[in-house]
Amino acid sequence: MKRVLCSFALLAIALFVNAQYPENERKLDDFGSMSFDVELGKDSYFRFEPISVRFSFSNLTGTVKKAYPPQFLQDTSLRILGGGKVSEYRLSSFGRSFQLPADFEPGATYRKNKNLTYLLGEFFPRPGKYELQFVLRPADDSGFTSLFSKPIIITIKEPRGLEAEAIEFLERYEKYSVLFAWSHMETNGLELLEEFVARYSGTVYGDFAIFHLGSVYLNNREFDKALAEFSKIAKSSNSLLAEDAQRNIRGIETKHRNK
Repeated sequence: MKRVLCSFALLAIALFVNAQYPENERKLDDFGSMSFDVELGKDSYFRFEPISVRFSFSNLTGTVKKAYPPQFLQDTSLRILGGGKVSEYRLSSFGRSFQLPADFEPGATYRKNKNLTYLLGEFFPRPGKYELQFVLRPADDSGFTSLFSKPIIITIKEPRGLEAEAIEFLERYEKYSVLFAWSHMETNGLELLEEFVARYSGTVYGDFAIFHLGSVYLNNREFDKALAEFSKIAKSSNSLLAEDAQRNIRGIETKHRNK
């Protein structure tokens, strides 16, 4: 019943907006007339290491195009090419949120940076070179043309030292599709995450582990502990992590001021 009411509510919103803005009634343009580009933060990673991705969706034509602004993780899949076969994976298990179409002026570009942390163990099961291609699909399942990025070559490095130990730790919980999801799912998840941070905060996984630990503390309303963890990565080299940490710090400090 709740789903039905929610669907009616979304439909009512869409009808209201269309009534207020008649230009929304203009037919959507084929996705195939747009351009889609992907850049990675670097070209070599360790297994399970989050991948920083910069998505760009551009109108390089000479006319205005109407399309849904992409929700890149929800609308994109990853193709891994090699050995004469293609494996394709969705980049997120979440559905897209409600969104209205938008007009893209000539030359306009819609960009988003995302950290890819989903199914990393399955994407890259062993060290070596991988050829990747990202596929952006129309949001409305209209049958419009999908867009393909240029192929990208990355290397999954052979781990040594602490990185090798951290990977061995993460492999125990590979059944969870999202990196560090086990910190919420395992009975002793908090203790395991505290152990991981204590041992491996200096590895490529460290900032992400610290962020997740801060998030667990925040969910548990242990604000002082959460603040301490987020403060460690407020200037992380990963800009998205740093922004999220700073946002959480501001939220915690606001709560303290309003006590």
